Amino acid sequence: MPSDSDDGAGDSRSTIYTWSNDNIARVQENYNGNLWNLRVKYNDKDTNAVTLDLNWFVDPMNAFGSGSVEFELATIGLMGKRCKNYVTELIDGDDDWRVTYDWTYDSEGYPIECVATEYTEYANSGKMTSRYFFVYSD
Repeated sequence: MPSDSDDGAGDSRSTIYTWSNDNIARVQENYNGNLWNLRVKYNDKDTNAVTLDLNWFVDPMNAFGSGSVEFELATIGLMGKRCKNYVTELIDGDDDWRVTYDWTYDSEGYPIECVATEYTEYANSGKMTSRYFFVYSD
């Protein structure tokens, strides 16, 4: 699924999402001529148990799309089907940057926490950790 945008300040971005096995498998982005090619890995045993695709929310560097219009479209169901599984790793094409995801579930199989750890030369000590909590109510 391709997406193009212009922020009005002359910056432009195009993104291509490639789906495989009911999950986004690759994100290719061109931002002002800078190219990123991300591979996305999933945990096959944990199926997305909620009606909202939480993968779009647990993205510390906005690489998966949480800082873009795709995030807004995904949260209201306009990016196609939600991913079947929860993301476990984002890896750039050069293998010099990656984010790992560790999910915790309640007794009914709903995710209650996700710890995203970014490994890069730009973060302090080579890694940066973000923690996301999910609360459900009736």
